[in-house]
Amino acid sequence: MAKKKKTRQQKEISDLRRQAQSLMPKQPRKTKPKETTIVKPTQSISSEKIYPNLASDIKKTSILTAAIVTAQLVLYFLLTNNILNIPRLNY
Repeated sequence: MAKKKKTRQQKEISDLRRQAQSLMPKQPRKTKPKETTIVKPTQSISSEKIYPNLASDIKKTSILTAAIVTAQLVLYFLLTNNILNIPRLNY
């Protein structure tokens, strides 16, 4: 929907309202002091409830990392002892 355009009279009224507000002395707001409340947890939250798959994910990641490192070491051993020759690759 299109925004309704203000008439000249509405614009003059809003200008007068702004001028009147700027002439009035500003009074500080009365604020209530904030009350600090201490919230005591009723139940202890264990990490198993928050991260249920964390242990299995870490286990899978470590197994995969160990397999990659082992494959790299085996490949390095094979290439340095000339058991495996790959063209244009010198070790």
